[in-house]
Order: sequence, then structure tokens, then C-alpha cells
Amino acid sequence: MRVIVIGAGIVGLLCARALGRAGAEVTVLAGGGARASEGSLVWLNVCSAQDTGYALLRAASLARWADLGDAGWPVRFPGSLMWGDEMARAAPMMAAAGWPAEHIGANRFAELAPGVAEPPAEALFFPGEGMGDPAELLDHAAAEAGAVATRRRGRAVALRPGALDLADGTALQADRIVVAAGCG
Repeated sequence: MRVIVIGAGIVGLLCARALGRAGAEVTVLAGGGARASEGSLVWLNVCSAQDTGYALLRAASLARWADLGDAGWPVRFPGSLMWGDEMARAAPMMAAAGWPAEHIGANRFAELAPGVAEPPAEALFFPGEGMGDPAELLDHAAAEAGAVATRRRGRAVALRPGALDLADGTALQADRIVVAAGCG
């Protein structure tokens, strides 16, 4: 069976892994949108959530990412930093979601982020947040599943029976299509 998974976040990668383990030929369409995974890393965070409900969902997702990290997936959890205007928005929401945040000063900030020329006087440190490289994660998921995973970038523009058309004119053939593209 040929399956296209649209999205290479936690849901898309776990779908690709499960489908590959079941013997499917999997193509993962990664990118196309302008969200976190599109950039240079997969930022595994709760602190950027816009409401408490989504913060709780992200916290549950990070627990699963941590499980995958413990199982050898290429993710790290060094924590993340936030300072400036975003702190006032994030601090009460993170407290409501039960997500750990430490108020830190300039010296601790400089220890955690030595490359910042002028550390802020105060910041929030979120010790449970992490990162991964999208290409490494996709390769790992495919290898673990025995799947054929192909990185494709491009916005899907049309869905037809048995095919997904991309904006560049490419038509990807599939028996099934799974949309795991997130809220973006």
C-alpha cells in the first residue's frame, strides 16, 4: 500500500512509523507551511502556546517526544529561554498548565546562552523543552519502521482519487493520504 503522510511533526512521524511497520510504502510531505518544523529545527515547546488548552496538548506531546528520545530518537531537551514582552503573556499560562518555568537573572541566562552579547536582566527558563533536526527525525522514523520515506517539500493544492497534486505540478500517487499538518 502506498501512503502519503502530510506533515513531519510528532503525529506525522509516528503515523509514518506505524504505517511502515505495517508494510506500507510511505512518502512524508514535510514543509510547505511556515511553521516550526519548516525552519532549522523542530522546537519542542509548550511556552509558545497561545492558550492554556493548547499548552496542555503540547505538554502531552512533549512527554511522548521524551519517550522517543529515551528510545534513541535524535531529540535533545536542553530547555528554552524567553525574555521581554512575551514573558508577561507566557508566565501565567505556563503556571495554569503546570509547565515548569524558572525565573532567572542575567548571570544564569549567560550560563545557558553564552553567545548572547547582552543577557536580559530577567528571563524565563523552561527546562523541559527541546529540539530535533527534522531531516534526522524523518530518517530515524523511516529506518525504524522499515518504511520508504521521501522528503518532499511543496504545498498540496488538489486532492484527487489516488493522488495528491503539488503546486509545482508534481502528482504524488497514493492509496491513502493522512493529513497530519498541525494547526498551521
